[in-house]
Amino acid sequence: METTEATEVTAATGADVIVHARFAPDGCCVAISESPSWASPQQWFKLLSKHTVNSYQVLAGGRGLFTIDRQRLDELKAMQ
Repeated sequence: METTEATEVTAATGADVIVHARFAPDGCCVAISESPSWASPQQWFKLLSKHTVNSYQVLAGGRGLFTIDRQRLDELKAMQ
């Protein structure tokens, strides 16, 4: 008998921000939204990856997105 495992998907709330990322074929982040002026796209992607938990979703075509609470995003932008 086969069993299927349900995957829980959390919908974004009104306070959440969607941060879109685009990658080169070699895996480097070449563009990402909400990036502060002090960070390159790759630096911002690494910081978001390190300081958020289960907020990243891989998309097709070398793209991905983070769903982050607005307050947490502002805290991360203040880091240097």
